[in-house]
Amino acid sequence: MKRILLGLVLSLTVLLLNGQNYIDGTLLYHNNPEYPIPEAQAILLDEAGQQVAVTTTNENGYFAFEDIADGVYNISFSTDIDGGQVTLADALSIVFYMAGLIDYTEIQELAMDVNGSGSVNMSDFTFIMIQYFVLGRPFPAGEWVFEDVEVNTLNRSNDGSIGGSRTGDSQGVLVPTGRDDMLQFEVASSEQLVVDGGEAWIPISAQLSNQSIIGYILALDFNPEQLQILEIQSAYENVNYAIFDNQVRISWMNNELKALPAGDEPLVNIRIKVKESVSGTDYFTISNGTQLLGENGESIDYLKFVLPELISSGVSKTAIYPNPATTSVTINLALDETANLEVSLINTTGQMVSNESFAAVKGQQTKQVNLSDLSPGLYQLIVRDLNGNIIIINEKIAVK
Repeated sequence: MKRILLGLVLSLTVLLLNGQNYIDGTLLYHNNPEYPIPEAQAILLDEAGQQVAVTTTNENGYFAFEDIADGVYNISFSTDIDGGQVTLADALSIVFYMAGLIDYTEIQELAMDVNGSGSVNMSDFTFIMIQYFVLGRPFPAGEWVFEDVEVNTLNRSNDGSIGGSRTGDSQGVLVPTGRDDMLQFEVASSEQLVVDGGEAWIPISAQLSNQSIIGYILALDFNPEQLQILEIQSAYENVNYAIFDNQVRISWMNNELKALPAGDEPLVNIRIKVKESVSGTDYFTISNGTQLLGENGESIDYLKFVLPELISSGVSKTAIYPNPATTSVTINLALDETANLEVSLINTTGQMVSNESFAAVKGQQTKQVNLSDLSPGLYQLIVRDLNGNIIIINEKIAVK
């Protein structure tokens, strides 16, 4: 069972009892009295850093040290309770903070200094987006951060507070246990994709009803005995990705705070090599950790993703040449039966720049595609069988 433990407040009381001191307090999330922290260890240290006493908070977050001699002490805290998910909204809050659009509390400043540099800046944003989300590395600041607390028993009026936070969290909201188990992602298929050649480009889209997005994280599980990941490309600039533990992790954020229309353009295109027979859409599983942020910076819930259904058919492609090309490219393919085909070219911003339909006959044949009106760059060449709504070819070509 997991909880997001997002911040601590310690209200201290120092009382003199029979020549000895009694020090107690309460730990709370982000200064919020509704969220006590149970079973956290509180450690009392003297001025030399030596441990004087240890206790544990109760279910209300309360703790106490008894029979403490006069002196100056520090209190530190630790917990092995699992924290919850650090979100894209947390990373985005750093951009807002650096742009002067929001203010952080002291606890938030501590939490968002994830690299432990002493200040919050764009290097913390970069660490969350790449090192944490994509590479799965822990925060240099540690899993939890706390304000320093000094207790002087000679000062009987030093009631105060101490803040702390789960590192990387700016929200200050206690998320109920089990939230991760409730996240489900629906996967649908609107097209079929032929993989007879052993390799294929897989477009992965989200059905967003033309919403704009400002960032996303995709976590895709796959079976390495079935697939090999060869390449990842996206129309969104500055996409970061890594492949490990049988998972593809991809992150993107527009740190200029400009939301981009999602439209029909895939979030990402992944080139795979099929090692053994694969069919349907379960070659990728959308894993928890996947998030999309809308233009207002809030998470988009109830996500539905679209993947092509992989099939084998009587269509095989033998060549696309030349590549790179200048004025034209030739497609050489073989069909077991006649078909109505459509050839499309998509640029890197997701715009269709060329589209042509033609009737193809049974057997081996070639089709020449004119490129003379295109600017130099990369394009996606897609050949569809319009009768069966099947993608026969989905390849990248370079125009010089």
